[in-house]
Amino acid sequence: MITPIRRIVPGEASGSRARGLEAAAVLLFPDLPFPFSAFERRFTEQPFADGRAENVSIRGAAAELRGAAGTPEVQESLRQLLIRVPAFTRDPLSDLVMHGAMGGRYMLEQTAYLPVAAQADPDLNPQRILAAKLGRALRT
Repeated sequence: MITPIRRIVPGEASGSRARGLEAAAVLLFPDLPFPFSAFERRFTEQPFADGRAENVSIRGAAAELRGAAGTPEVQESLRQLLIRVPAFTRDPLSDLVMHGAMGGRYMLEQTAYLPVAAQADPDLNPQRILAAKLGRALRT
């Protein structure tokens, strides 16, 4: 299944965003103030993976860059961009989660239980989808 991408427009009702998330959509917020430098813009136009790793990431307290290709200058620019992304997304993410413990650059998140009936579209609940595919109720 291909995950749909939903472009979010300012003022859109939160219920439609919830339905999108429940349907496994990727929500795209195009108007968030996260500017790219001219040099960083290249990372959105072509891949910079080294071909050996599954993805490009940073790891550990030193934010070691892994899985990237390119010159040392390119790799450092990509590393700095990735450092800015966790800093930018950290606070909005913590605002969306009901419970969490934060310290430094790390966050422990705990989500709350949401009854199936309370979902925007209960038919998109993974348990209901699995039961429908099996043709029977799940055992509890």
